Amino acid sequence: MFPIYMGIREKDEKNEFCDMRWGRCDACGCVQILDLVELDILYKRSHNPAIGKSWTRHHEKFSEFVIKNMHGRKVLDVGGANLKIAKKILDKSTREVEYTVVDFSCEKYGIDHRIRQIKCDFSEIEESFDTILHSHTFEHSYDPVEFLKCIARALPDSGTMIMSIPNLENQIKDLHMNALHFEHTFFYDEKILQNILRRSGLEIKEVLYFSDWNSFYVCKKSKNSEPLITSFSEETGILFESFVKKIREDVIRLNNLIERDCFCFGAHIFTQMMLCLGLDRNKIRGIVDNDPDKIGQFLYGSDIEVYSPEEIRKFNQPEVIVRVSQFKEEIQDQIKSINEKAILL
Repeated sequence: MFPIYMGIREKDEKNEFCDMRWGRCDACGCVQILDLVELDILYKRSHNPAIGKSWTRHHEKFSEFVIKNMHGRKVLDVGGANLKIAKKILDKSTREVEYTVVDFSCEKYGIDHRIRQIKCDFSEIEESFDTILHSHTFEHSYDPVEFLKCIARALPDSGTMIMSIPNLENQIKDLHMNALHFEHTFFYDEKILQNILRRSGLEIKEVLYFSDWNSFYVCKKSKNSEPLITSFSEETGILFESFVKKIREDVIRLNNLIERDCFCFGAHIFTQMMLCLGLDRNKIRGIVDNDPDKIGQFLYGSDIEVYSPEEIRKFNQPEVIVRVSQFKEEIQDQIKSINEKAILL
């Protein structure tokens, strides 16, 4: 059983769990979750404020990429409620832009008079837009083909879709525990992605490989909506099974290593995944996290309290488990700057 919400809970809030079962589609090779959590439960509150150097760099580069490739004046940002990308685009762009954000969390992060915010499901939008962009939203869609079809319908023939999405293949190979879970419910590689886009009436025109784990795409409407003719192998299933096996092995190794005051970094999927795969809860003193809204709360699915990273300053040689995927290097540097005697596991 796995906690259904990736984040924190208040002390008296009830934890809810669901089986996390995965299967592989014989038709397309896609590994996908079998039991979907209801969206109003899964996203009952936001949990990704995109804090840190890596996210800042991403937003800078993606906004520049959008400005370079966007078409026309009317721009729709799907899922950008925190307004970080929107504000960067509007601050940097020299052209006049009519900017709209659609997201269930609209206005939670404030108001900007330059940005129209609509709190609803994207499929309910009936307007047409010259450019539609989304950043780390596609992989959250429960029906990726229908999601992209909605975008294609909202674009004129000359319109442009621009997206930033994780490279799930590389993330899984590098054991990033935020690759697949209740929110990222399906696997894709370049071959599967091209098929999903083609079925949706879109095709890739340009790719920028921002990092080993994240890519930017420019897509245009395609007249051909037939899937590409490709053959799929057993590789995706083998890759996923190896992913789970190696995390279990890492957890066993950690259980044998932990000796003293031990913290995990991240009140998020990283720690939840390790706990569900056997990390000894009794050896974990607490969790440290940079999100101020999480401090003093508890990791959802557990009774472990969340602290500011400054908490580790109080201990002599505290152990800190750092399994935070692409953010590992910056987090390790932060921990060492707080307590140079900290032992990084």
